Amino acid sequence: MSYQLQMTDITEAIREQIADFYSAFHQVHVDPDPLNAAVKLSLPSRFGKGQLNIRKFGVTTFSAMKLSFNQDISLTEEVLDSGFFVSLNLGESVIFDMGSSTSTYHFPASTISLGYTKAGVKLRTMMSANQEVKSFSFFLSEQHLGQYFIELDRPDLVDRLVQVSNGMSILANATISPMQYHLINKLITNPYRGSLEQLYFDSIAGELLISLLESICAKHKAITVNLSDRDRNQLLTARKLLLKDLREPPTISQLAKTVGMNEDKLKKGFKAVFNSTIFKTVTEQRMQLAAQQLRKNDMSIAEIAYDAGYENVSKFIAAFKKTYGITPGMMRKSINYSLPTSYS
Repeated sequence: MSYQLQMTDITEAIREQIADFYSAFHQVHVDPDPLNAAVKLSLPSRFGKGQLNIRKFGVTTFSAMKLSFNQDISLTEEVLDSGFFVSLNLGESVIFDMGSSTSTYHFPASTISLGYTKAGVKLRTMMSANQEVKSFSFFLSEQHLGQYFIELDRPDLVDRLVQVSNGMSILANATISPMQYHLINKLITNPYRGSLEQLYFDSIAGELLISLLESICAKHKAITVNLSDRDRNQLLTARKLLLKDLREPPTISQLAKTVGMNEDKLKKGFKAVFNSTIFKTVTEQRMQLAAQQLRKNDMSIAEIAYDAGYENVSKFIAAFKKTYGITPGMMRKSINYSLPTSYS
């Protein structure tokens, strides 16, 4: 005898699961003892696949989420805790709203977001069937985040924290760097258990959080350029063309002619929109490709260097070490050498 689950039943059941996620986060967030505060929840396979890991990290609550539903989902849940968050979106773009077109928040893929949510706010999450939602997030109080910005010599950002009063606000965005991907992978592939596992996690999570805050501070120092919607579309096209062939990327002159923008505006606009220079963007993508290919033991360092656009192996090794702090050979030997395109 078969039983057919109606779409309304599925939505209600999933709503209960999401409510459990919010409740579990609240319990960890308010627990003063980091050793007692750790939760792992799994999404039942009949709804999709995924997991939420929550744990205390000093004065910070850390969460890692990976979810994918079998059906299109639009769910509204009430936020239980006020606070600031620093989140990394490692999956597809995600959209939240508070019930109106004027309060929609977009979290682009491969992006760091600094934001604020107020307790009592009802947020609607919209996800398409089989859309992969993957994120790492740090949740902090205004006091502790403000102290970090003071120590990073950015009192102007502290003023922005104090002024926040909306139900939800996105204060800053930045692009995830290759080094940050490397630190994410080290968190995922923690080789230890017991007290050493906690010590390792605290060390790497702390390094990652500092790196994210530095990226946000650097983003706010970026040059501002007046850009139209057409300019932004041209810049998006330029980035796609730039990364199409990492062995022989176009020159700035070629890129400017192709997209129809003068070189000066292209360089300044690229920096303003992507928080990176054209040269740095190519180098970072080359290093990500190289780190991924180090998984393949049948590829030599020279072959990996060539695929990444380097004919001179010594220059490749120097660029790799500058990016990751270790040589390609050292990373290959390490059990934590690989960089994910997404975390699992």
